[in-house]
Amino acid sequence: MTTMFDQRGQVVQWYIDICKTQGLTDQQVPWFDDLYLDIVVLPTGETLLLDEDELEDALGDGHITPRDSAMAHRTAQRLLSLIRQKKFPYFDMSLKHRKLFLERLGWENVTP
Repeated sequence: MTTMFDQRGQVVQWYIDICKTQGLTDQQVPWFDDLYLDIVVLPTGETLLLDEDELEDALGDGHITPRDSAMAHRTAQRLLSLIRQKKFPYFDMSLKHRKLFLERLGWENVTP
């Protein structure tokens, strides 16, 4: 999940990539195996499921398996359900991580 902030530090959107696997390289660089579906959540609570066409194209072109496609759909539906129920913990976590990051940089009292 990526949280995007504006210049005032307000959330613009949360962007969730549905992926098969993820990890770190030997150099500690994060990577993930994208399954094409994405969820965008706006601060208003509006949710968008994106790139279903890309998922279908990838399946048709043989880039992913039917099992991968089904997993992407199940995962997206499970996450959307958690978001609707307000049980998705990563929104608050992203705000806490931003605050911690700014504190470590010594920027916690800097105003735009």
